[in-house]
Amino acid sequence: DRLARQEEAVSAEDRPRVSAFGRLGHGRPGLDMLSSDFQSYWLAGVQLQWTPWRWGTASRDRALLEIDRAVTATNEAAFARSLQRAVQAPLATIARRDSTLALDDRIITLRERVTREAESQLREGAITTATYVERSTELLTARLQRIQHRVELERAHATLLDTLGVEIP
Repeated sequence: DRLARQEEAVSAEDRPRVSAFGRLGHGRPGLDMLSSDFQSYWLAGVQLQWTPWRWGTASRDRALLEIDRAVTATNEAAFARSLQRAVQAPLATIARRDSTLALDDRIITLRERVTREAESQLREGAITTATYVERSTELLTARLQRIQHRVELERAHATLLDTLGVEIP
């Protein structure tokens, strides 16, 4: 937008400009410089300004605008590339954590089954209390890992939103 407005300003400098003016006054001396009385006076007119020969400044200004336009395009492309690189890591982490959470749910289901079997074996006296506690600890460890993986997933989501400039609620 700024470059378009500057280009309009450069092209406007080549065109003739017409302006009207007016002045109204009351004072001493008025238009008669030799009089010492207060006089009312007015002036009005039309003024034309045009510079047909600008010694190449218009072409230089247009060349500068083209350079500014190229710099802006390059900066936009560099920003897009850096943003694309910056979001790759959070997206990869999100994909990994999604698959890890699915695997964690499956592991917890299996650990719960093993813990139930260990509980029934403990009641029957087939295993020791230490073995049962070990199986229960493995279930709790799996649940804690699932919670940790959920936290890491949410952190990756927050990092992605922060990188994109989205305000986190």
